[in-house]
Amino acid sequence: MERSQTCVEIAATAARLVVEEGLEYGPAKRRAVKQLGLNARTALPDNEQLEEAVFEYLSVFCADTQPAELRALRELAALWMERLAEFRPHLTGAVWRGTATRLNDIHLQLYCDDSKSAEIALINQGLDYDVGSTTSPRGGEVDVLSLTVPCPALNEPIGLHLSILDHDDLRGGLKPDARGRTDRGDLAALQRLLEQAPSPTTWIKPQAGLSTRRSLLTLAGLAALGAGAWWSWRHTPPAAQAGDPLPADFWSQQFDTLAGPALRLASLQGRPIVLNFWATWCPPCIKEMPELERFHREFAPQGWQVVGLAIDGPTPVREFLAKTPVGFPIGLAGFGGTELAKALGDSAGGLPFSVLIDARGRLRQRKIGAITHDELSAWAHRVQG
Repeated sequence: MERSQTCVEIAATAARLVVEEGLEYGPAKRRAVKQLGLNARTALPDNEQLEEAVFEYLSVFCADTQPAELRALRELAALWMERLAEFRPHLTGAVWRGTATRLNDIHLQLYCDDSKSAEIALINQGLDYDVGSTTSPRGGEVDVLSLTVPCPALNEPIGLHLSILDHDDLRGGLKPDARGRTDRGDLAALQRLLEQAPSPTTWIKPQAGLSTRRSLLTLAGLAALGAGAWWSWRHTPPAAQAGDPLPADFWSQQFDTLAGPALRLASLQGRPIVLNFWATWCPPCIKEMPELERFHREFAPQGWQVVGLAIDGPTPVREFLAKTPVGFPIGLAGFGGTELAKALGDSAGGLPFSVLIDARGRLRQRKIGAITHDELSAWAHRVQG
């Protein structure tokens, strides 16, 4: 499939839905089209392109958590493959391909001489299960036995799904694709993966995902450096007009913090606010942080509140703030924070992005790009008037 910018953006948006919400590829692509406001008949990226985007998303936003979660799921899969060894189990899906997080279930394919033998084995072991169906490699309908099993490493239950296939179905599934990947693997293949150092980008070729990675970072506010801002290919937003309304759900939003209670925007109502969207991987964001801290120290006694919303993960934010502490609150907005930024006028998806909200809850100023203490002071004096 030709990698048009539209396909790349659909893949990047769908990748977030796959990772953050655990959606399957088909539903994720369809919802991505809807979220991007595209025609329902827009050409979709193929699954290979979407999988590449998922790997990129994991490497950018989940590198501190996903490898351990993937390993926990693979170890649990190996345990059940040993337990069901007589049925020639093969691991498939996200856990096999390497894109799984704790939101994903484990999918095993059992190649049985007798289609009822696996079900009888579960009954003999006193295990409860539900029976569903899926499409076999030959196009027919086969049973899927689903049960919930504990995962001590993740401290939560995980869904285990056993597709009951005929022994002859095993042949085609072991053929590698152009990148040397297979759709499934047996216990020996899984054990070889477990012996490797965990990495969410095991199967990504060097340089393979540059356009996808760029689009992912665009959606998070990062694409190209220039004029003090990292911006996307979309247009720059218009200047804010005095009295612009805030999004209807603005004050109901809350964000995790590194320690202590959640940061609730409702607790700041009635005060003038400088809201800054930033990330540790954004150089202009890092450059402006001392400017924001200086403004905070100078204007906090006058009732002003600076709030930082990190489009980032907790580990890099914690490491950055250990070296560059600030006196104002930092909320962990993650990738979802880009939606709030967009609602506040950051249609370009750029970082850093700052907005000024007056004490009456009106949007008064906004800027994409690094902001200075002098600019912030000028904003404040205009509002105080």
